[in-house]
Amino acid sequence: MSTNKTIPLLNPNDLQALQGSYRLDGHNYLPWAQLVRTTLKGRKKLNHIEGEPPAQIDPNYEAWDDADSLIMTWLWHSMTQEISRNCMFFSTTKEIWENLSQTYSMKKDTTACYGIENKVLYTKQGSLSVTDYYGTLNGLWIKLDQYQDLKMTSTADFVTLTQFIERMRIFKFLFGLNFEFDLIRVQILGKENLPSLSEVFYIVRGEELRG
Repeated sequence: MSTNKTIPLLNPNDLQALQGSYRLDGHNYLPWAQLVRTTLKGRKKLNHIEGEPPAQIDPNYEAWDDADSLIMTWLWHSMTQEISRNCMFFSTTKEIWENLSQTYSMKKDTTACYGIENKVLYTKQGSLSVTDYYGTLNGLWIKLDQYQDLKMTSTADFVTLTQFIERMRIFKFLFGLNFEFDLIRVQILGKENLPSLSEVFYIVRGEELRG
């Protein structure tokens, strides 16, 4: 008895247009890639950039190939013409995706990583609201995370690393707050169990709203 699963058909209308700031122009790869991944995931087509195609003798191959062609066309229209024309002769969506990742993601760009770390280091609240200050830091951290290529050998190691990174970010967020938050900063740091970064933000924001 065959165990093959039928691949759902993809309608061209299933893929939204990527326009404006989300059209890949060589300087906005991270938000563009995130939107592409999210869109494909929502259509259950993430395997077109992360998986392998079925064998050509597979009964599902034709449906997969049709969907892949639609996704390729969609991707071409989500880029500027200068970038798109360099991707026209790849055979699959995954080939396009990997080429763009190698060209624009800059995961190994030490200079760019250093620049982001520098911005994080010198970012302070100043005239910003707590929400804007946190948003600025969080935006930098999101960019920084894209440069990490850490491979953990176990789930426990991954959890430990994640907790350590969050702890350091909590310290940074609290350190950069204005002096009027000194008391709430001491209260947070004095807790037996340090809250999560998002919880710390909400605590401080609540203090700001009460002020």
